[in-house]
Formats: sequence, C-alpha cells, structure tokens
Amino acid sequence: DRWSVLAAETADHHEDYRLVTVWAPIPDELIDGYCVLNEAFMGEVPTGDTPVELEQWDATRVRNREERVAKAGRRDLHTFALDAQGDVVALTELFINTTMPHRSFQGGTLVMPDHRGHRLGLAIKVANLRALVAAYPQVEWILTENADVNAPMKAINDLLGFRVVERCLEVRNEL
Repeated sequence: DRWSVLAAETADHHEDYRLVTVWAPIPDELIDGYCVLNEAFMGEVPTGDTPVELEQWDATRVRNREERVAKAGRRDLHTFALDAQGDVVALTELFINTTMPHRSFQGGTLVMPDHRGHRLGLAIKVANLRALVAAYPQVEWILTENADVNAPMKAINDLLGFRVVERCLEVRNEL
C-alpha cells in the first residue's frame, strides 16, 4: 500500500518523463543512456571524503556483465526515467539470485543533476520494487547500502521502509 501511495504522490512531479522498467538484457535503445549514467555515477553520488575513480562503460561491458550474471543465476531489474527527447536521465537497479529469491539487492540509483527535483529517484525506485515483487512475491528482504552523507537517498529509503541494520566504516591509507 505504501508504494501505491508514493507512486501517486510523485506522479504529478514527473509527468514530462516516461518510466521504463525492464529485466536484463537491457534493450539496445537504452544501452547508451545506461552507460552514460553508470559513468556519471561515482562522480555524482555523495561519498563524503572518500575519493572515487570514475569508470568507463560501453555496450560490450554491459553485455558481458549481463551474460556473466545470468550464468550465475542472477536476474537484473532496471527502471529508467526518460525525458521528453527519450534520453535516459535516471536509473535504478535491483538484483535477485534465482536460487535464493527470498532476498534481493538494491543497486545504484542516480538522477542526473539537470533532472533532479521531479521526484524521479523515488518514482523509479517504487516502480522497480513493484516489478520485483510482482515477479518474485517470495522476496522477504532487500539489502541496500548508502553513504551517511547521501541525505536525499537516505530520505527516499526511509519513505520506502528501509531501516538501518548494520553500519560499515571504510578507511583508506595512501601508500
């Protein structure tokens, strides 16, 4: 019920966008946009003082990963937000191992800066969660992680009912 209410509350904020939910493999027409968002991800997501390296993504990398995880029994679910021109401007992912369908893992969620403020992050996560539970009603829990400094995503996760069950401290030593 919570997801239906949240979907209805966000709908007016993103009426100029189209949400597309797909199981892997990602359709060819979305691959370039998927790669753009994945390349932007580490530079856009708040990580505090932790330095990050940007990644390179292309269709070959995506297809190779899709093939590898499918062989391992994992299914990947993606919800995209497309702008009026059909460009991918937001993305969220969930992963489920078909041999253990009672648990799932939330992957990254990113809304590109020029498209923030339309509640797209919440809208795409709700759409993805609904699709996951429709396909795998036996899901009992979803694991996600988030940097404490990422207040917008923490707020979305709170609305969705996620709760902190563990804290992880990352440390770094320059050699």
